[in-house]
Amino acid sequence: MAGKRCIRNKFKLLVMKTIIVGTDLSLNGAVAIRYAADMALATDAHLHILHVHQPTLSYVELALHVDSGSMVSAAEKEMEELKEYFEKLTKGRLYISTEVRMGDVIEELQQVCKRISPDFVVIGAQGKSAAARFFLGSHAVRIMRQLKWPVIAVPKEGHFRVIKKIGLACDLNDVVESIPIDEIKLLVKSFNAELHVINSGKMAEFYPEELDQSIILRELLEAENPTFHFIVNKSGDNAILEFAEQNEIDLLIIIPGHHSVIKQLVTRSHTRKMVLQSHVPVMSLQA
Repeated sequence: MAGKRCIRNKFKLLVMKTIIVGTDLSLNGAVAIRYAADMALATDAHLHILHVHQPTLSYVELALHVDSGSMVSAAEKEMEELKEYFEKLTKGRLYISTEVRMGDVIEELQQVCKRISPDFVVIGAQGKSAAARFFLGSHAVRIMRQLKWPVIAVPKEGHFRVIKKIGLACDLNDVVESIPIDEIKLLVKSFNAELHVINSGKMAEFYPEELDQSIILRELLEAENPTFHFIVNKSGDNAILEFAEQNEIDLLIIIPGHHSVIKQLVTRSHTRKMVLQSHVPVMSLQA
């Protein structure tokens, strides 16, 4: 873990460096910044606020000769005001940097992540502009699927609180190869949190291989003393989200390409809506 800092604070041995938070400069975008700022304070991390201006090619803009450069300058001014606001809000205890880029939001975010190598990328659940489509629906899912860095999607009225309960949505399929055990261990240890492994199915009976995989996963996470929850519900992944809310899970982990919740987020608007309106922040971790 070269280049990282080992932070000894109330969370014990928390290794952090930088949190990137994306904003569309809307009020909802400010919710994500507040969440990221509070998380950065709690973990002694640097906060990098990113806004990507995504030019459109509408006939109206072409007719009006919209100057993208002036729009970027205006965004930079707003970002500076945001920085000053959050520096004042955090009483100067947080190191904050800002950046405005122009282009495809996902591609630009990938470039920034490659340069900075953040510990987390925080995004808001809703936004106001064309660029904010990055935060919604299939665009947010693309971010979760494509970025190798952990991505936290913050609900509309979400706020950071001490992470006491971490949920792991898991379909118990090839757990050794498909679950980032070390990253989960670090999260649980860093926040001194409970770990709840949540599996949902439509049948009360489990296949023998699923039971075997649950035993293997329990052994891999033995030091974290996980609690396993097997939910029988026809709604499948919706049941996991409902469980997370009802049981006050502070952070729900999903693994792109592993658990079907990601696939259903793309194809089922109801599931997507639940995630965006959930009171539980959702984190994607790459295996």
